[in-house]
Amino acid sequence: MQTNNAWYAVTTRTGWEAKARADLCREHVITWLPRNKVRTVRKTKSGPQIKWIEKPAYPRYLFVSLPSTQWWLVRKAKCRFVALDPVEDDDGFVTIMPTVIPNQIMKVLMAGFDDTGLAHSKAQVTRARFKAMQSVRFTDGPLKDALLKVIEDDGSDSIRVLVKLFGSERTVTVRVAELEAA
Repeated sequence: MQTNNAWYAVTTRTGWEAKARADLCREHVITWLPRNKVRTVRKTKSGPQIKWIEKPAYPRYLFVSLPSTQWWLVRKAKCRFVALDPVEDDDGFVTIMPTVIPNQIMKVLMAGFDDTGLAHSKAQVTRARFKAMQSVRFTDGPLKDALLKVIEDDGSDSIRVLVKLFGSERTVTVRVAELEAA
């Protein structure tokens, strides 16, 4: 999504993200609303019904790209700019301005989403890497909640960790899917 205008984060009422986006799009404002597909299960007499719905990745937040001459459209859509910076001009007057989100940060935010704003499946998203000596723990199994220290994480499906068993420390290779940050 290329634009020459600056990006801003705006906030909406809870659950109004899509409506605010539609209002802004009607005014030809470039918007980005990141969403995740969430599985919901509803119990019925005939058994559980599974339904996939789209929920905002950042509840109440929407990203807009527009020139400063069109900032009034944000208020018209019942939104507000998130971060405001006081800016002092040459005469000493202070003006409150919305904080611009740099394009590099927007590229990082958009990396895990497709062109429509829907999150990629987990298979397409690269996992976050653990830092050396970061504390992690098993999520399941007999050593559930046992604390480990990361020795090496090269980005593959398994990492080397330091585990303390029976008073001695050992280096073992563990699948990342079995671990979480402590």
